[in-house]
Amino acid sequence: MRLGTLLRVWYSDDNVWHERVVLLEGRGPDVFSPDDDVYQEDLGGAAVDGPEKVREIPYGTRTRYSKPVYKFRVDIDESFIRGNVRRAWEDYVTTYGVAPETDGRELPEGGSLPLSALAPGKSRRRLVAKGPQLRSGNAPAGQSWRSSETRGLVQLGDRLVFSDATDVVLGPNDAAFLREGKWLRGEIVEDSLLDDWISVRQAELGHQSAATGEQADHQMEPMPKEQEERDLRILPVLFDSAEERWRTLSEAVPLYEEVDFDDFPLQGPRTMHRDVRQLRRMGMDFVQHHESWIKTSGVRATDRSVHEHASICRVLNFMASYDQLNIVSLASAETLNRGRALIEVAHQGRPEAPSYESAEDIMGVRPHSSCSSSPSRQG
Repeated sequence: MRLGTLLRVWYSDDNVWHERVVLLEGRGPDVFSPDDDVYQEDLGGAAVDGPEKVREIPYGTRTRYSKPVYKFRVDIDESFIRGNVRRAWEDYVTTYGVAPETDGRELPEGGSLPLSALAPGKSRRRLVAKGPQLRSGNAPAGQSWRSSETRGLVQLGDRLVFSDATDVVLGPNDAAFLREGKWLRGEIVEDSLLDDWISVRQAELGHQSAATGEQADHQMEPMPKEQEERDLRILPVLFDSAEERWRTLSEAVPLYEEVDFDDFPLQGPRTMHRDVRQLRRMGMDFVQHHESWIKTSGVRATDRSVHEHASICRVLNFMASYDQLNIVSLASAETLNRGRALIEVAHQGRPEAPSYESAEDIMGVRPHSSCSSSPSRQG
């Protein structure tokens, strides 16, 4: 399936066709929707958690469907593809830590380019500083951290001062900065090319709001020494636009850090980090995943498994979004997530007669644990 392919997909729980554009292949196709979402989706057809039908639509052809089609309202051209491939590329690198494959890809107009030519920063590679990946957030001489967006009191182009206590390096030239309880993105920019860089960012963002002249440095207040060492159990607290304590799963995933503790009480591969990254790619949180599972599993709404699954997903969602915990390193969150997976596996293919034969393998409780490794229910 080539880059830029236009698709129409049909979900068994909906009554309209939906258009999608393929952006990357990677470890699964990344697609773009008319709602401005970029996520990974199973396009094999008859997917358990994806479209039941997938149709490739040649550009410029006229089609007739018996059901309505939710279409893109913009022209899908090379510029459209380039901009959104960059979004998908950044998301892929954030999730997997490596760049996607760079084989040649065709564009809608028929041209061919290596995928690396569409990578983030290629259109402004002379404006953003190059060099080895930073081990800390200090910018080299002649370069500085600059805000890539306008958020709160921070304007596009403002100088940012990196704090190892709160800010997070995302890549060789970009990082996430916590300012006034909100996260914003920054890039290392050549000081002599600042005006050109701002012009490029304004074009990409579609607005003209930017700093004029040299702005005051935006930095965090010094933290007490006892708080400088990061607590691996929590994330910095983020507030939404209504000044309420909330962080979406998409905002949390890039900050998660999975720590391999020697005395971790569960056996088997960890599942939480993998699953939250997949949810982020699908544009879902745990509660939305629960709703999707109800529709696709065939389990009756009155079944106790539905209520237990809903409770687990609701707890995980609060842990991630309200409590803002580093859930990928918590044994409690890992246990809850495996319990959710156990319910889904038990009912897979047998919604009315679940089987818990794999409970010990999925839950991974150590044999000498003081708690019973048996599931709370009998099949």
